[in-house]
Amino acid sequence: MTKAMPRDSSASGALVPSDSAATAAAATAAAATAVTTAAGKLPFRLLTRTNYAAWAMRMKYLLRANGAWGAVDREASSEVDKGKEEMAMTIISQSIDDSTLLRVAEKETAAELWAALRSMHVGVERVREARVQSLRSEFDDLKMGDAEFVDDFAARFTT
Repeated sequence: MTKAMPRDSSASGALVPSDSAATAAAATAAAATAVTTAAGKLPFRLLTRTNYAAWAMRMKYLLRANGAWGAVDREASSEVDKGKEEMAMTIISQSIDDSTLLRVAEKETAAELWAALRSMHVGVERVREARVQSLRSEFDDLKMGDAEFVDDFAARFTT
């Protein structure tokens, strides 16, 4: 005679084991499924050329929530669990486009992958910020001369 197991009332409909060892195993499996689900369906955009700062913050929060930030931040923890390392690599790789993924494919650890992505994007952001600062300075210096016609000033303003 087989013993029927009650179903969980949550949306997953998972089986609920009756003994304590099986309960612990089911809880561990449910936690792993939740992490996999979180990593499989990222609620934000992929890393692009212009969103590195926001992307990095979101990744940091997501990796911390999944307990995998230690794989990226090696200074905080000297030894990294292989499962956490793989989780961090999976989460990061799912949030970058295919061309970027191919550029960093040779990286073996999450820390190396993170450093490569940072070096690829931080330099671009610094150049952009310098250009914005230069344009802002030019804009602040833009003044119409006393003997200048409005049309001449407008032409300088639009070119």
